[in-house]
Amino acid sequence: MTAEDVSALIHVRLSKPPFVEELAKLVLEKSALSTESLQSSSYARLELVKALAATTLQELDDSIREVLAAEVREITKYMPAKYTPVVESLTLFLDFESIAAEPSKYLFSKVCDGGGLDCLLRGYVQMVKDSMASTGEEIDRPLSILALALYGVFLRHSLASKRLGVKTVDDPERAFNEVIGLLGGTGSVYYSGTLGKMTTIAPLWEKDPFQYIAEEAKLVVTTSKTALYFSGRLLDLLTHFFITRYYETRLLRILVSRRILSVG
Repeated sequence: MTAEDVSALIHVRLSKPPFVEELAKLVLEKSALSTESLQSSSYARLELVKALAATTLQELDDSIREVLAAEVREITKYMPAKYTPVVESLTLFLDFESIAAEPSKYLFSKVCDGGGLDCLLRGYVQMVKDSMASTGEEIDRPLSILALALYGVFLRHSLASKRLGVKTVDDPERAFNEVIGLLGGTGSVYYSGTLGKMTTIAPLWEKDPFQYIAEEAKLVVTTSKTALYFSGRLLDLLTHFFITRYYETRLLRILVSRRILSVG
């Protein structure tokens, strides 16, 4: 298959509900996504039914990982070979928090030697940058949008540490930019504008971390769609696909875990 064929396949996958906007709305309203509502549409991602019906957090996480793995396999099967390193590096992003908790398993973290999240992010961004560059496509936009999602990881880590009384950075925007270095090109326009908005909503974390994550998801995915979805480039669309799935899984986990744990 050609790059255009794979792009068409990704477009089809992204057109199937539930969408990030819907999931974020449910989180903010403290509502639920039921298996019945998902099954009411024959066009929905019915493979998510098992995750929605999970009775334990482990079952939920395993089900979500199974769905993501199957979807990535489907896309990779038809992918031109030069995009394979990009898929491999972005697949790691889907579970980045787990990687941050146990980084020694991953080659890009070997230079860190216990250097913490800053070093891990720096190594990961460089790996993604190299994989994107190997496609021959322009990388500034997809790299900048991915950096926004990584800033979300960095910011949430800082906010959680602060909540626990651990000393953290005073200016997370500046600290993160020092970690990843300068991002140039047209992508920097999308990056700088949304970065400031993410910092603005950071106080929501103290009130309700779930509300903060829902708002972050809306911001980043909307920016990603504007910057990447309509460009006609496979690298852009791939990046948007993985960012979208990253936030979908976080929102799904909130919705289902509320039911499992019976919390608001």
